[in-house]
Amino acid sequence: MRSAFKFEKYGAARYIAHLDLMRAMNRAIRRAGLPAQYSQGFHPHIVMSFAQALGLGYLSKGEYMEISLPEDFPLKDAMDSLNRALPDGLAVTRAWRVPEESPTLMAQVTAALWRVDFSRPIDDEMRASFLKLMERDAIEVVKDGKNGPATVEIRKGINRIDAKADSVELFLAAGSALNIRPELVVKAAL
Repeated sequence: MRSAFKFEKYGAARYIAHLDLMRAMNRAIRRAGLPAQYSQGFHPHIVMSFAQALGLGYLSKGEYMEISLPEDFPLKDAMDSLNRALPDGLAVTRAWRVPEESPTLMAQVTAALWRVDFSRPIDDEMRASFLKLMERDAIEVVKDGKNGPATVEIRKGINRIDAKADSVELFLAAGSALNIRPELVVKAAL
């Protein structure tokens, strides 16, 4: 049966790239002795998927992974075993069963809440520059890509902006249809 796990990525684990994170989770599942489903073929591997790849250097309180476990295997035991096997900076905080007919976690993700911390308090001018973004119909920024710089329109992916005393919360589109990175919004505001 499909089982979803919510986990945190903190501390030095922020420097674990997505492919290395997948390897770390794979090792942890094997070390924990979880009866996960394996692929068929010449080189079987644990069947697992992640909701979305988190960029290198970011911390997270809400990353999601899905694996298949037997229906009678207690999820509390799975969480405890995984947490003992995971490296510092990764911790499972929640687990639940996913109905077989449900779309994948990756297909379900449509938005993400980001908090951008600043080393100094946010003054009124900076706060206003972030909030003015919500008033605009279009926001074009230059993004570096595989094929060089490209101009992208990001306004349609900005759902909400809240400016706090020393941080800005950005509720942005995320997922396969539209994915807005927080650094693009900061670039547009400043």
